[in-house]
Order: sequence, then C-alpha cells, then structure tokens
Amino acid sequence: DAGKDAGKDAANKDADKSPADSTCKGHTSKDKIGQPFEHPTQCTQYITCSEDGKPYVSNCPGGTYYDTKLSTCTIDAKASCGDRKI
Repeated sequence: DAGKDAGKDAANKDADKSPADSTCKGHTSKDKIGQPFEHPTQCTQYITCSEDGKPYVSNCPGGTYYDTKLSTCTIDAKASCGDRKI
C-alpha cells in the first residue's frame, strides 16, 4: 500500500535525525567546511562537516588523540583532551 510506504518513509526520515545533526552548527561556513574539530566526548575522535551540515566522525590513528590547539591528532603528551574521554 502506497500510503503505508509513505508513512514508513516519513518515520525513517525522523529516525535518521539525531542530536548529532546540531553538531555542525557553526561549522558550515565556507572557511570551516571540512575542517576538523574536537568530538564533544571522545578525545580519540574528531568531526568534520559537509556543506549540507552532516557531521562525519573520524578516529585518530592508534596511540594519538585529537589536539584542539593544533586541530590534528597528536601523541598523548601533546593532546589537549580536557574533560573528553581518552
């Protein structure tokens, strides 16, 4: 039934929306698209945003942590994790 399928599609679109969708707020201007920034809770991850505001979470290579001052993954001694989980 087409009506049922349309309802399922709408429900799936709502299910795809998550709090992470607001993660890119402030990171979608022309000079910030694709620029990494710290994950809010994980020091071994960072986020980049697409033009349409979709966040992409990436992992730092093993043994490194995302350094907010250098905007890259660095060894533990150089990382600025703050309250983010190591």
